[in-house]
Amino acid sequence: MTGQELPVVTNISTAVRPGKGVPGLTLVAVEATGRVAYVFETRRPDRPVVRLCGVRTRMPDQSIGVHDGLLSTVEVRSIDDSVRICLALEHPTILVVREQPGMPARLCLELSRAPLWRILHGRRIVVDPGHGGDDTGGRGPVDLLEKTMTLAVAGRLGKQLVEAGCGVVTTRGSDANPVWGERCALAAREKADAMVSLHTAWFPDPAVAGIAVYWLNQEGQPLAARIHSAFLRKLPLPDRGRGMGNPRAELDMPVAIAEFATISNPVEEGWLRSSTFIDRAAGAVLNGLKDYFAGGREPGRTRQTGPDDGRLSPQHPPQDGTGGIGALLQLRQAGLQVGPDERAARE
Repeated sequence: MTGQELPVVTNISTAVRPGKGVPGLTLVAVEATGRVAYVFETRRPDRPVVRLCGVRTRMPDQSIGVHDGLLSTVEVRSIDDSVRICLALEHPTILVVREQPGMPARLCLELSRAPLWRILHGRRIVVDPGHGGDDTGGRGPVDLLEKTMTLAVAGRLGKQLVEAGCGVVTTRGSDANPVWGERCALAAREKADAMVSLHTAWFPDPAVAGIAVYWLNQEGQPLAARIHSAFLRKLPLPDRGRGMGNPRAELDMPVAIAEFATISNPVEEGWLRSSTFIDRAAGAVLNGLKDYFAGGREPGRTRQTGPDDGRLSPQHPPQDGTGGIGALLQLRQAGLQVGPDERAARE
């Protein structure tokens, strides 16, 4: 067989296939111009390797960021007439390979999301979309409203949490505005394991940009840290840090505020119109909750923690005037489609 006759790997993509009352799957689809032979080269359970034999690729060697709570990255390397695919997992899991003939031919790597299910199943989460009603929250330069975006992210987050086995309670499902005490009282009645209040930031200076996370009680400090780290992995936005927030929440559960964008920044207002961005913001909060509960907290019990010495950055770092453009390029390189239609954020 000559080099020109070898199958060519043309694309590698990832997706999550939810289960119905059972763990779902993370899918890695490898597309090629013909049937591909493969072998396993697994030395570590959290780094399974599939080597594609007798193939070429026009794709560069690369690391594809996924960060879906199970699969961190897909490392692709071309070695002679083979392609090495290493799956960097956050949790070891079952891997099944299925061939799908046709044009293009597909090799589908199916990873069970059972580890996430074991961590999150039975957890009760209160999702609090900030603002509502007459309280619109922040307003973007082109009139996008914070109350609209928090409700959009809450809807996506609630769906993802249910798919992961959680029970979900939302403080509002419409354009209402319960006062903060009512939102906390609902969380207390539900005996939730955690509460996350969703917001965007707003500043008079439109150059200020990025994400931030705050804890509203001592129990919320480690949860805020994990959501913050998940934001940094999942969203290519500037970091405004994490810290103690207001109002305080006197609840026997961790409570955190997650600011998933800065709506007063014109670039980030554009990102908020992207349904893909909304999915990623919700997925980042899900990942933070999963990482928090992976630390061993039992359902219905509050884990007491000490001070967090791992603060990563000041709350409002200096702005050099170029961060917005650079972040937009990063967003486009990450595959986010940024469009002008606000309706995309409501899907």
